[in-house]
Amino acid sequence: MRERYARLRADLGADRRRSIDSSITARIVDLDSFSRADAVYAYLSVGDEVDTHELCRRAVREGKVLAVPRCMKGSRVMEWRRVASPGDVVKSAFGVWEPRAEGTEPVDRFGTERSIALVPGFVFDRKGYRLGYGGGFYDAFLGDFKGTSIGLARSVQTMDELPFLEPHDVPVDMVATEHRVLSNC
Repeated sequence: MRERYARLRADLGADRRRSIDSSITARIVDLDSFSRADAVYAYLSVGDEVDTHELCRRAVREGKVLAVPRCMKGSRVMEWRRVASPGDVVKSAFGVWEPRAEGTEPVDRFGTERSIALVPGFVFDRKGYRLGYGGGFYDAFLGDFKGTSIGLARSVQTMDELPFLEPHDVPVDMVATEHRVLSNC
């Protein structure tokens, strides 16, 4: 399934992905939960993932804490650190952008009720369950997160119901696509 959905998002082409991602960004910015947020917990997108860079820049411009994860080797724990500029991140061994260990301050991984988390995935269903990258990092994080979690997906990355779930799977609270935001998943 991961290969299939990776191919679907890649087949959209760069221009179409940019257009769709711009619509997703607009939907997120229009959410009350974004405007009220004290902190935005966000992945820094790479490759064909839904682009989060404008949302991250906007969070910093609006004075919100921008928290970006570092995956801790040998566990499913993500350490969240405050990022304020591009110089605060480096490319990790996994090929993702992570905060520097030196020069960035830790952020409470549980967040607050006003925090939001932007969550990646290959595919999301209508209940908010996702097929991620297989490490279990986001399921471990979402289980304890106090704020609102929002899955980011282009409409081709959604389905009615995932054909399998595991006991550790944790759904997101909302899924934002270019067409709508499904809430209370």
